[in-house]
Amino acid sequence: MPGEQRFIAAYYTQGIKVVDYFVDDRGRLQFEERASFTLPRANTWTAESFEVRRNDDGTRTYFMAVNDIERGIDVVSWTGRPNRMGAAPPPAPRDMTDASLLSGAVALIGGALLYRRRRLSDA
Repeated sequence: MPGEQRFIAAYYTQGIKVVDYFVDDRGRLQFEERASFTLPRANTWTAESFEVRRNDDGTRTYFMAVNDIERGIDVVSWTGRPNRMGAAPPPAPRDMTDASLLSGAVALIGGALLYRRRRLSDA
């Protein structure tokens, strides 16, 4: 999308996706899916935005031509907040090595050992 950190991608049987991208402090790209649309029996080859309308509430409506091998051209629209060039990335997801994950692993191991001990004592 001109002037935005956003693109539309065609994903064959998975339809289309609207994706925002960001550059983090280390210069790495981050991607975040904003919307997706899949018609029945989709075989979507291309998707291209041909018009963007600015709405009074600050959102934009994007009109897209979508080429499907079976149906031909579909026209779809999506409304969302713009992702202007230079926008900051969203907060990073929580690290999966935090204490809750560790406590879950300890509970699983403890349960497995308890089950094994009980099974051995039953023999």
